Amino acid sequence: MLFLSDKPEISESHAASVKVWPIRKDMLMPLLKFHDVDICGSQELREPQLEYLFPDKIYAYVDDGKAENLWARNCIIYRKSRFEVLESGKFWLVRGGRDKHGKSARYCQWAKFKDLRSGAEFYHFNLHNEHRNMPDRRLEAANVVLENIAQIAKGKPAFLTGDFNATEENPEMQPLLNSELLSEAKKVSATPPYGPATCGCFKYERGPVDLKGSPIDFIFCPKTAKVESFGVLTDNVGGVYPSDHFPILARVVLPAGK
Repeated sequence: MLFLSDKPEISESHAASVKVWPIRKDMLMPLLKFHDVDICGSQELREPQLEYLFPDKIYAYVDDGKAENLWARNCIIYRKSRFEVLESGKFWLVRGGRDKHGKSARYCQWAKFKDLRSGAEFYHFNLHNEHRNMPDRRLEAANVVLENIAQIAKGKPAFLTGDFNATEENPEMQPLLNSELLSEAKKVSATPPYGPATCGCFKYERGPVDLKGSPIDFIFCPKTAKVESFGVLTDNVGGVYPSDHFPILARVVLPAGK
């Protein structure tokens, strides 16, 4: 099972709002546990949030962004009893190294996992693409990601999750949607997708603004995998949501021996 939960943001400027981090902080881990999530790609987690959420008895996380003093990181959260981390790393989403965005530099976190039940090994790549009006930058990132997946995974099954800040109609998504390595989970789900046809994307203090907006969050799976189900989760408590995007979730089965 793969899960994408976008930026549980902490913001002192919004401290007066009842729907920011102090209220949402106890919604996140129960959400993962209730939906029986094994692996979660997250975006924009900050150090105070990591200190609060972890250590957790059930989950741990992979994070190679801390060494670069990045203020917001793309951690991969995983179930400790199910997986072992064999390797991990990161790469920048622009060729030639880190861009000029300082502590908010865009990068992709990756990890190689071993499934302790089946012995299967696979890779998980997780990113947060450029949000500004820079389609060329996002297109470059898509190609950089595919190149790195091929070089790092070397034919082993690879998953890619993220906030791509682009819809499937945008040109910058086409390299990923037409990749020979990956399939978009929603498109290949064996059962009809669950939930609204959007990822949300709203201000915490205002609630969802458009339930019909095109998704910008995606789960990509190996071509050899079977996607049993895909859903968009709208879990909330009294109109308070755990994130400013609806989490998306896919149940995925890798072929035996892979």
